[in-house]
Amino acid sequence: MPSSQPTTGAALGCIGFGVYLLVGAFYTFSGTWPGFLPPQIDGIALLMSALSEPYATRAAGAATALLGIACVAFGIWLWTRPTVRGITEATDV
Repeated sequence: MPSSQPTTGAALGCIGFGVYLLVGAFYTFSGTWPGFLPPQIDGIALLMSALSEPYATRAAGAATALLGIACVAFGIWLWTRPTVRGITEATDV
């Protein structure tokens, strides 16, 4: 897909954000913490009020992983979807 397509930036943004979420989910399940603040910390804090700590970390990690997979899949769909004639295709002038 050429870079002149209007959805290229959105696709790359979705893929990048999805990968960031997946990295955060990986660190949640591995039990180690990286040098950056993983995105699921707020989810863990919210769930700790209702669940115990081990269950809260697993639930927040799973939710982060699912959201990351959805963002990557949506970004790939945006990247590979067919163009709509007259809107994103400049050849029918």
